[in-house]
Amino acid sequence: MSKIGAQTSGLNAQTPWDDQAASEVRELRRAITDGMSQEKISNDVAPMMAELLARLDTFVAGEPRSELAPPPPPNVAEPPTLHEAAAALSRAGGKIRQMAQGAGDPATQASLNNMIKVLDEHLAMRQEVLMRAEMP
Repeated sequence: MSKIGAQTSGLNAQTPWDDQAASEVRELRRAITDGMSQEKISNDVAPMMAELLARLDTFVAGEPRSELAPPPPPNVAEPPTLHEAAAALSRAGGKIRQMAQGAGDPATQASLNNMIKVLDEHLAMRQEVLMRAEMP
């Protein structure tokens, strides 16, 4: 055996842990590396995303999420005006009404009707805010 091989085998005999502990450390390192490579989400945004997805899942079970996803905002730097927000709510209500008419399951139809009621209430509140904002 060469001197390098003799030195290496001597080092292995002096390590304070066994082979199983060494493999656990390698697995832990791999897990940390994999976790760090995943896409990061802000701590402020993550709870809101989870709440939104949970609410959507309670309204429509089994529907593809692409039908319920809102269109991307035209410009992130400028938030939508009250008029644009009210128009978006009314368009969403129309899409959900179409889905409710096509739903054969009574439970799904009841969930969609509840969603329509919530959207109608929000739309009514937005319209009231618009009217009050336009008053002198």
